[in-house]
Amino acid sequence: MDAGPVVQGDPYPKTLLAEKDHTASVFDTAFEPNIKKGQSAPRSEELAADAFVFVLAGTDTTSHTLCTGLFELLDNSKPHMMEHLKQELHEAIPNVRQTMKLSSLEQLPYLFQELELHCVARASRQE
Repeated sequence: MDAGPVVQGDPYPKTLLAEKDHTASVFDTAFEPNIKKGQSAPRSEELAADAFVFVLAGTDTTSHTLCTGLFELLDNSKPHMMEHLKQELHEAIPNVRQTMKLSSLEQLPYLFQELELHCVARASRQE
């Protein structure tokens, strides 16, 4: 399928926009605004502000999840959670100087299933 000519030196080739079944993305709209629809090209300040919002949104949700998980682990009313996790980690990583791949850590059932359930349950109670 020929999507159209690409202009040499153009940092934003128009090949995707030429496809008939292509749904415009935020980048398409930003770099090729449709004046008839009232769209305008964003200024660099607007792009920087949007980038900041995207980064903040990603870090905020991640930090909330980590804080909730740590709270659940350190909650004195549930010492069994920390003990269970320690046991699972000691069995999976007998040598503390050994590094594990993320794929190996993802196989630890308590770390990735039980704690996630507790975090989701606590987060839903806080709302």
